[in-house]
Amino acid sequence: MTNREYIERIFPKLRGTDWEIISPKNPKYNCVAWSLCETNNWWEPDPMGEYYWPPGLPRGDYSVKAYQTMFESLGYRDCKDEDFGTEYENIAIFADQGRFKHVCRQKESGVWTSKLGRDEDIDHPLEAVGGNVYGNPTTFLIK
Repeated sequence: MTNREYIERIFPKLRGTDWEIISPKNPKYNCVAWSLCETNNWWEPDPMGEYYWPPGLPRGDYSVKAYQTMFESLGYRDCKDEDFGTEYENIAIFADQGRFKHVCRQKESGVWTSKLGRDEDIDHPLEAVGGNVYGNPTTFLIK
């Protein structure tokens, strides 16, 4: 099974869409770091402090609100539909029952890009990574 077939098995909504693998597997960083164009740290509010999380923000909270607060501390703000556009840095937070699952970033080209856990980075249509693994996009932020 190829990497592409494996990814499509996990994310079946990718099948038949225009998506591509843009970098190899790398366990050093996650989707949060990738959404911030950072590839040196794994960002997570783990309670033990093993991963990077901005100083002063609480740990152990995996809610969408906790992640939104973290992004807001970096200058992002809640997106109103009329504000959304490629002239901004756009991110979409995916959740399932209020729990953070994933975040992706929109490139200047309008294409969305994601880091798949410890695996590859991909470019994809926004909704194509939604579903059982990552839930659905629930929160949009711009900077």
